[in-house]
Amino acid sequence: METLDQQALLDHFHLLTLPTFQHYKGPLYLVLGLGHDANDAERTTVVYLPLSPVDGPPFAVRTFEDFTAWVDPQTGELTTPGLGVQRFTRIDSPRPAEDAGAPNAGDGV
Repeated sequence: METLDQQALLDHFHLLTLPTFQHYKGPLYLVLGLGHDANDAERTTVVYLPLSPVDGPPFAVRTFEDFTAWVDPQTGELTTPGLGVQRFTRIDSPRPAEDAGAPNAGDGV
């Protein structure tokens, strides 16, 4: 399991494909990018889209800290990093830099 940090997540967006993450409860999400809170430019947010139908607006936003937080899988409460599970885990592999220009079989290109 890959531990996320802000730079690692930023690095994922240099790829041609968008990263897929799995929530600890099971649903899959496509991370569209990082943003900032319009009322707090210091607060980085993660913008993501569920890959299954949801009620209401499909786009979701969490603070970077919340997206990368570790939680107790039984309660959803925050835990110390390394204990419990990460709220979201990347499930696709980043493509090596030397392959970044070549389409992947799953890219639909």
